[in-house]
Amino acid sequence: METQPTAETADEKRKRLQRERTQRYRDKNHVPEPPESFEEISALWQKNEEKLLKENPVLHLQIVARHKEVEELEAEAADIERGVEAGLRAETLSKLTQDQSKVFPMPDCSYRDIKTHALANGTANYRQIEAASIKGEPLDEVSRYYMKYGFRLRLSHETLQNVRENLVLYALRTHDQNLDWEIVRQAISDCSAHHPRFSPNVDELQRLIEEYWNTSSRTSDVQV
Repeated sequence: METQPTAETADEKRKRLQRERTQRYRDKNHVPEPPESFEEISALWQKNEEKLLKENPVLHLQIVARHKEVEELEAEAADIERGVEAGLRAETLSKLTQDQSKVFPMPDCSYRDIKTHALANGTANYRQIEAASIKGEPLDEVSRYYMKYGFRLRLSHETLQNVRENLVLYALRTHDQNLDWEIVRQAISDCSAHHPRFSPNVDELQRLIEEYWNTSSRTSDVQV
């Protein structure tokens, strides 16, 4: 007698999609290195991690958990960027949409979570960390964890910028009322404050934000 597959709960589905998103992110961002260099770095990270696991298992558990949290947030931000570029709809998977390739995670919730994490833990420029390590410059503790074990304990500085800009682009292009517009307004204000002149979407961002502020100003005048 065949066993019928059990239905997937909402929490199980969310965790499964998160694992799949993280794996896609790893695959997409894997940069091939010269074989010898890659083997040396991987061997060193593995050796150091094994040593840490033996000497301080509690610390090892803590930094692995933090690394996974950062990786999941960055994977989600990458999915949002892909979705906005493809013109998809922001939606948590529901009965309306079973195919995750047709939608992307809610960018307002992601921006809120990423900004909260960045404010609590800071962000990192990993290229600068690598350059500083090569030059023998002093590194802070979190940066040393990256160079010694390969663990990313802070979000990339680009992640916060990307998710902020993609939230603003999506919100002002679509006026999606399923978004939390209080969070959207925060993102718009942050975008304005940081002057996204190095963004590939700088012209559209500036135009959409200017139109938004002009419309908001006219609406406020009418209400008064």
